Amino acid sequence: MVYRTLLKDMVATLKKNETAYLIGIDEEVLLNEVEPIYLKQYFNVIKSKNIKEKIIIKTGSQKLKQENLHYRELPEKYIGKTAQIIYNHKIAIFILGTPYYLIIIDNQEVAETYKKQFELLWERAN
Repeated sequence: MVYRTLLKDMVATLKKNETAYLIGIDEEVLLNEVEPIYLKQYFNVIKSKNIKEKIIIKTGSQKLKQENLHYRELPEKYIGKTAQIIYNHKIAIFILGTPYYLIIIDNQEVAETYKKQFELLWERAN
């Protein structure tokens, strides 16, 4: 349920031709927790808006095959059990566990700081 809340907010917030930055997302959990129909709708919306996702995942993790998703990998020891999603002026912190938690911070300066950190990791990832 928390994933759906996040995806709805991303669709509502992201504008045409923007990029979302994701660190530590687990695509297997995403596929198991979000109804396939809803996930397909999400991918259709971001494709129609030409929204790109740059995603840093654990080495060897599952990758979804969508043309606007770009992956790089880091060893598991750098990822942990918390995912961070940076989009527009928001940061979503997704805490994996039972139950899942979602914290959304709506602040331009915080978003820019997280984006700079993402770019450093992106350069180092494979």
